[in-house]
Amino acid sequence: MSIAVKYAIFAVLVSSAGFVGSYYVALIPKTIQEHSSSLVVIANLGFDHDEQFRISQNGKARLVDVPVNITMTVKPKLLNGRNAVQVVDTRSGITTDLDVTMDRSSLSIYIQTDKPIYKPGDTIRFRVLVLDHELKPSAMLKSINVRLADSQENLIREWSFGELVQGVFQSELELANFVRLGTWTLTATVMNGKAKSKDITVDEYVLPKHEIRMSSSKIAVMTDETLTLVVDAVYTFGKPIRGELTVIAEDSGQEVKTSINGRTIVNFVVASLVEGQHFGKMFYITFTATIAELGTDQQYKKSVHIPIYRDSYRITFRKSSENLTPGVYFRCWFTVTDPAGNPFKKPDNLIVKATQGKTTITTKKPDQNGVVYLKFDDIDDYSKSLKLDVSYAGKTHFFSVDPLHEDDSFIQVSILTEDPEQGQPVKVLVTSSFDLNPFLYFVIARGEILTRARIHAKAGQKSTFSFPTTLGMVPLASVVVFAVHEGRLMQDVAHFRVTRLKNFVNVTLSEDETEPRRQLQIRVDSLPGSMVGLLAVDKSVLLLGTGNDITRQSLQENGIDMESKDIEDLGFTVLTNAKPRVRLSGDVDIRICDDDYGGHVRKHFPETWLWTEPMAVSSSGSLSLTATVPDTITGWSISAFAVNAQHGLGLIEQPVSLTVVKPFFVTVNVAYSILKTETALIEVFVYNYGAGQEHAEVTLQVDSEEFLLVNEEQQVIGGVRQSERVTVPVDGIERVQFFAKPRRSGELTITVTAKTNSNKFDGVQRTVKVTSGGIQFYQNEARFIEVEDAAQRFDIGLAIPRTATNGSELIEFSLEGLVMGAALTNLDGLIRLPTGCGEQRLVKLVPTTIALEYMSVTGTLGDSMKYRAVAFLRKGYQNQLEYKRKDGSFHVFMWDDHGSLMVTAIVAKTLRIAGKYITVDEGIARNAYDWIQRQQRSDGSFSEAGRVISRRMQGSLGDDVPLTAFTLIAILEHKNLAQKYKSVVEKGTGYLSKKLNSLTKPYHLAMVAYALQLAKHNRKQFALEKLIEISKNKDNMRWWQDGEASIETTAYALLTYLNNGMYIDAGPLMKWLVSKRYDLGGFDNTQNTLIGLQALAEYSKLLSPSRNNYEVTISYGDGNRNSVKIQGMTTPISQSLILPANTRKVSVLIVGTGTGVFQVAYQYNQIATDDEPRFELSKTIRRSSSGSVLDLNICAKFKPRKRFEVTNMVLMEVLLPSGYVVADKTIDKLRNNKKVMKIEKDYDDTRLVLYFDSLSDVDATCVEVFSLRKAVVLGQIAGMIKVYDYYDPDREAYEYFDANA
Repeated sequence: MSIAVKYAIFAVLVSSAGFVGSYYVALIPKTIQEHSSSLVVIANLGFDHDEQFRISQNGKARLVDVPVNITMTVKPKLLNGRNAVQVVDTRSGITTDLDVTMDRSSLSIYIQTDKPIYKPGDTIRFRVLVLDHELKPSAMLKSINVRLADSQENLIREWSFGELVQGVFQSELELANFVRLGTWTLTATVMNGKAKSKDITVDEYVLPKHEIRMSSSKIAVMTDETLTLVVDAVYTFGKPIRGELTVIAEDSGQEVKTSINGRTIVNFVVASLVEGQHFGKMFYITFTATIAELGTDQQYKKSVHIPIYRDSYRITFRKSSENLTPGVYFRCWFTVTDPAGNPFKKPDNLIVKATQGKTTITTKKPDQNGVVYLKFDDIDDYSKSLKLDVSYAGKTHFFSVDPLHEDDSFIQVSILTEDPEQGQPVKVLVTSSFDLNPFLYFVIARGEILTRARIHAKAGQKSTFSFPTTLGMVPLASVVVFAVHEGRLMQDVAHFRVTRLKNFVNVTLSEDETEPRRQLQIRVDSLPGSMVGLLAVDKSVLLLGTGNDITRQSLQENGIDMESKDIEDLGFTVLTNAKPRVRLSGDVDIRICDDDYGGHVRKHFPETWLWTEPMAVSSSGSLSLTATVPDTITGWSISAFAVNAQHGLGLIEQPVSLTVVKPFFVTVNVAYSILKTETALIEVFVYNYGAGQEHAEVTLQVDSEEFLLVNEEQQVIGGVRQSERVTVPVDGIERVQFFAKPRRSGELTITVTAKTNSNKFDGVQRTVKVTSGGIQFYQNEARFIEVEDAAQRFDIGLAIPRTATNGSELIEFSLEGLVMGAALTNLDGLIRLPTGCGEQRLVKLVPTTIALEYMSVTGTLGDSMKYRAVAFLRKGYQNQLEYKRKDGSFHVFMWDDHGSLMVTAIVAKTLRIAGKYITVDEGIARNAYDWIQRQQRSDGSFSEAGRVISRRMQGSLGDDVPLTAFTLIAILEHKNLAQKYKSVVEKGTGYLSKKLNSLTKPYHLAMVAYALQLAKHNRKQFALEKLIEISKNKDNMRWWQDGEASIETTAYALLTYLNNGMYIDAGPLMKWLVSKRYDLGGFDNTQNTLIGLQALAEYSKLLSPSRNNYEVTISYGDGNRNSVKIQGMTTPISQSLILPANTRKVSVLIVGTGTGVFQVAYQYNQIATDDEPRFELSKTIRRSSSGSVLDLNICAKFKPRKRFEVTNMVLMEVLLPSGYVVADKTIDKLRNNKKVMKIEKDYDDTRLVLYFDSLSDVDATCVEVFSLRKAVVLGQIAGMIKVYDYYDPDREAYEYFDANA
């Protein structure tokens, strides 16, 4: 059955007037719902004998006698799936075989999300309603399956058994910061397979705080002299925008400038607008409005398309019947509207000249709906056409109605009751070209017969009947008419809506306009026993899209096609022994020009509100709650639904609006970040929408340890509070400015308040990020603790240079009873480098999987840590899918032509493990491994068809040894995959075995040794011994020296040792890796972090932290001492202590038994100097006269030190001067630069990061960066450009640029 039929109602009317004989009509649904009582419905319309049928379902037959003028219903046997139904007319022997689907679920699924659009990092909240055919919660269904897929149909999350509470399942998912943008899909499926999907938009956006509307004051016609545009500009909280307005007609170049205060009118000359345009019936003109807000530098822009029509009206012609029919009055309706379909308020007269044998002229003024009704009851000759010449506004249009020919018999059904409510009778008119007597009708709703009756109509060609509406008819229904006339079957279809639900829900607010943080009383009324779900959405969000809510319109989404006249389209098969002569008639719509184009400081600013678990309505039919209004000055749209086991679904008639505004409020503009040596200008804009002018005191308040208050000359004022008095006129904005100089680095807070003489108050709190300037350097000294009822001592020196920026030092001692402690506590940020490409993004996925495996195997951590790790893993999974290709591979950058073998191998092996902890689309890993298999060459090797971002993966002799070993490891670490891809492994290890003797580079040898060890190859021991021979050994630590690959090499060696059972020998390798660990738990780049953590996690599984019982004493400075204890698993994962900034030496004494790690991490800032830069940097800078725009052109090329030296992936970071942000046109321009592989903005658009595949040493690579001044900063320090090799960060170069140059 088509989806439409589930909501349809069928009235079947059959007549045998004028023909002696016996006819039947049988109606069989293509799909039968569980609640349906009808398999076959047969109407016998004979006058002389009964009819007999043999009806079988899946081979089980029964005889059914249908008496004269009786309708019989054959009930189905409820069997799942498809059913073979056979209907045999025993009199004629005619047999009909049909497939009928039995659907045990007559359920409807509706999905509500809290917003129509989400940006990366948001939380998607949703509710799923599962209701039966009467829109009541299903009593039998207890759970539902919900799946969320991204814009490439990758499965993101699955809720396998979402618990339904009174028909509602509610949950949420936090999006990662980097995900695929586009249309995501939320799909809910009940146990029989019925599903409903809802599209969700994920995109980058800035929430608009204003709305600009432009419309023509009237329908524009090309003969008009002027086109008048009405421009409305308001904030989302309803107040008008004041400023200077510029409107440009894009095609003609006409421009109008004027002032605006919420609304204004501008005029354009139509002749100039249409000049040179090619007209059909209409065309569009694009108008762009720009408003410069009064009192600020803020600009708002909006473009609209305004249609200009060729004609000033259109006429619609509707007929009561297709043809002139003897004995039946002919009626017609002419509807006169403007070109957009709207009735005229003062229409002209419509003149109709009717010719049919004789001529009559009728003059009528259209009614309020633009309709002129004409009735022709004096037609003399039905064999001639009726000619209608219709004149309006000086133009004449011609219509005609042809006579009914011999084979033009018809029947037509019309609904006389418009939009009936539930329980109200629906009156139906049947008109035909033959006598209607008698007839029989059925009313069927959602596949179920609701009522039937035999009616003896009076002789004639029209008849009426009525039936009451029921809940099952909501929201759309159809009436279908059958008639047998002279042995022929006639039919027609009409549709109607039932809008009123049996249940209801109303929301009443204690006030419709309020201020932020006020307590709002909300009353919800519904039928007793209902569960109510509330939702409030910031109207600023709804400006970006709609469709997230459950509304009456959404109930109709799966309804019937209102244009369909075909019973098959409605999901029914009709059997009859009448002639299959079907005549459908309906309204004829001929259109002229018918194109239809369509006292508190505010801190809390959510985009949605009131999203809670569904709440129960009391026995009195009401629910009251108190909610605190968020701080956003905006408008809120509040909606609600109710579900009731007895009365079904209730929806709010219209969302309730709440305006949150203050007649007096402030906004603050200040730089996102400044340097410690700079001074922030804090601009305060004071708004007054009260009845009279306000005298206000505006105050800036700071912490004395964070800021010094200064004047414009940067002279210290002192204190923690500074005030200015200002007078703000009605509907005015006044600007006040303060100056503050930071005393320390960090996230510092400023508070601005304003209070009037009439005690109106507002306040805003903002955070300013203060840095010390220069480059931030990080160092870490980590040591492995291993004591057995003994003492262990370490002396650590801190290499902080004297040139470090004073006050930038931060020194922290931390202690972990687990080797993996730091990594477990920093899963969301293991490394400080950008992670914007497909390979770097792995650091968001792989370490979390490693951590969960470690926690699962050792059982060392509690549920809260596991829950946190699972949340990170879900985000990491989402992050990585942004780089998935359609062929199953993963690439480094979004627009790469080929997938990366290295990235694909890591993702594939990781997702195999991650699937144990989170929802993972099983096809992703499977397709990735299949893609990997296809990349293998005939000699067993693998080569990188995609982008090579790390040159260490390239063999030293031009071979593919490292990548082949790397790929095989990704297969061999999963034993079941090694068997599935046995031929791949055998060919690959054979290739590595042949190359083994010639390998000299430690990195390559370590990877090969590990791969052969996993494969249990007969040369595994030879490879291991060869690897050990070239190792370094000192201070009970062992490692392999191979430049920037040393950490990864040693990690592979450690994995090889462990796999070979060399647990004691593995200890020195682990200690060396720990000593190279960064303070956050990772290493210096992605690859080192991924393999290094894997090796440390495997070794950590051998340790028993439950044995830990030791005390650590830290000595530093002039006799300062602190002690920390580690006792089994009762101790926190990590304990830390901030040391004085002047500390340069730390002594650590450990006494007791156990293992662990301590580290002394320190950081400082220093002006970057590079005596031997590895990149040649040049820049030119252009500055606008006002200083508000900077145009920076940067060129860079590599400076090799030896022949054939090339770079890995190179990053360019542009840190703008304080107060400046990256301009949007920079991004647009860089996207067209083929050398720029990826663009990132962060730190509130104050830093730009560009990714390059590599940089040449011959031709410079150049980029252009535009920036805008968003806030003024005094004593501004120059911006900085940094270029570096991601995998060899010692290759770097710096360049500074002055915004004031």
